[in-house]
Amino acid sequence: MRLKNLLFALATFFTNVANAQQVLFSEKFDEIPTYNIPTWPSVMNTNAFPWQCGLPYLVGGACFTPAGHNDPYDKVACIIDQSCVYINPERDVLMYSAPITLNGAPHLWMQYDSYFLEDTANGKTEVGRVEVSTDNAATWNIVHYSTPYTYGFKTAYVDLSAYAGASSIRLGFRYSDSGQVMRGWMVDNIKVFVPKPSDMALLEVTPTDSMLRYTDANDAITLGGRVFNYSIDTIHNFTARYQLNNGATVSQTYSGINILPFTDYNFAFNTPEYAPGVGVYPLKMWIETNGDNFHSNDTVNSDLRGMSFKPFKKLVIEQGTGTWNKWGPRDAVLMNTLAANVISLDGDICQISVHDNNDPMRVADYQTFLFDLRYYYVPYFLFDRRENITPDSFYNTFLKERNYFGFADIKIDFTPVGTHYYDVTTTVKPAVDLQGDYRIAIVVTEDGVHGPSPDYDQRNAYAGGGLGPMGGYENKPDPVPASDMTYNFVARSATPAPDGTAGLLPVMMYAGYDYPVTTTIDINNAWDPTKLKIVAMLVRYSDSTILNGNHSVVPPLAVANIAAPVNTISLYPNPATAYTMLRYDLKQTENVVISVTDLSGKLLYQTQPVYSTSGKHDLSIPVSNLSNGLYIVTLQTATGKESVKLSVMR
Repeated sequence: MRLKNLLFALATFFTNVANAQQVLFSEKFDEIPTYNIPTWPSVMNTNAFPWQCGLPYLVGGACFTPAGHNDPYDKVACIIDQSCVYINPERDVLMYSAPITLNGAPHLWMQYDSYFLEDTANGKTEVGRVEVSTDNAATWNIVHYSTPYTYGFKTAYVDLSAYAGASSIRLGFRYSDSGQVMRGWMVDNIKVFVPKPSDMALLEVTPTDSMLRYTDANDAITLGGRVFNYSIDTIHNFTARYQLNNGATVSQTYSGINILPFTDYNFAFNTPEYAPGVGVYPLKMWIETNGDNFHSNDTVNSDLRGMSFKPFKKLVIEQGTGTWNKWGPRDAVLMNTLAANVISLDGDICQISVHDNNDPMRVADYQTFLFDLRYYYVPYFLFDRRENITPDSFYNTFLKERNYFGFADIKIDFTPVGTHYYDVTTTVKPAVDLQGDYRIAIVVTEDGVHGPSPDYDQRNAYAGGGLGPMGGYENKPDPVPASDMTYNFVARSATPAPDGTAGLLPVMMYAGYDYPVTTTIDINNAWDPTKLKIVAMLVRYSDSTILNGNHSVVPPLAVANIAAPVNTISLYPNPATAYTMLRYDLKQTENVVISVTDLSGKLLYQTQPVYSTSGKHDLSIPVSNLSNGLYIVTLQTATGKESVKLSVMR
């Protein structure tokens, strides 16, 4: 029996060796000590810079940094264009490898990771292409054009079998900006190899992101996956199976398809699935393909996560900026455009602009906290403090992460305290059990901020239009004078700290229960009270991730109003979704009528006269039947009336 097992093991070993991918050449650039790449010479037109080597955020600069990379400490090869350096009217640069010996391989492929945006300007498009030389770099043949991908690096595969008969080749990567101001190109993890004879892999289970794998009986998920054909033959059918939480195996066969060599295929199961209860349940998925004897890449383990209800997700976007930052106009356009379109995009957001050093709008403890968190340098966009998003992937990331699981609903209530303080009560209602150090942080923001020159002047990289249109900033000078600048979402304070304070929420919070936290905030007299909002954030202290957020306008503090029948009046929450609470302080005892009208004056809601004593009152007003937009809420008595604006937003 031992001999039989040994023979079987040896047979399996040699079968895997025979099926293994034969690598003829590889380059990761990690061992190159300097910016120069001596093993990859560059050929370029007059005055152009050569390809360089380094960490992506260093060689790419602020205007050309990928959203992510396989490893943040991986070096890459990069050619950067004029959008960062403003020089060289035309750039055409080729870098090429040393000779690669082919050893008579009958089939030949290459792969490489690429970050390329295919920027356009004035009717021209930047080009990145792979070329091959068989005559020691004397002449070159184009074998592949790079395609754009805004999320970051993407792996590309190129068929080089036409060169299988050559004794050796050189690989070349040529970038051209077509004579315009463009971005550039980054490449990494280059490999030339002989493919396996038959191999299809299950790369991932969808949803791939754990934040999209939360379900309940009313919110089922369609499971699926992505397979990749690593072999030289087209695959026409396969079977996918999965098992959830040791339950019955679910199978589905996909036939009549054509998965070409080195391409992927996305599939989905016909029957939606959901977690059997609150918690995390293991999910195992695997594929079976005829003729595939390489099984180590056929299985992926994942999970489904059950929730007691689905919280409404509101992303928290923290923008790092500064008046001295020349890319500030671009970032402001992104933030303002998203705010103007968020309702039509079926989402909601909490937006905060955190101004940096040497900026009059800086909040020192907030700015320092974010920098120390992971050495975030301006400019940056933090989405829930999970990742730093590049401007090129800003909208795509929002469209994805607006559907993330929110962990808890967050409700905000205000209680005036004195002449310039509020007690803000944030009530957390978890959808899953939360155990650990969770905290509440309250940020006050102000829109429409102005200030005197030169402190509030804004540097402007887009002046003159050389970098193309940018929300009108291409028609403004550098710097933009303060008289022509308005700053929105400006962080004014972070209370009790940018990451909250320990001990205000219990270590164990159970799904479905309410957990209130009261925080006192100070409203500075220098801030415009009509343009203030607060952002409440539920922070997981262990990694500083924001699990969910909510925002509300700050109601006016107690200000005497002689002409009105009330001393004070306010609405909260505002914006509202299902209801809003009208809080008013009646001057004298009398009948009160509350009405809601649209901006044209059409009456949409009205109470019967209510005999009310002098003093403070709260009245809940339903708004679930109102469309998104602005409305007027009016309090009417025999002695006068007072109105406040209401925003309905879902």
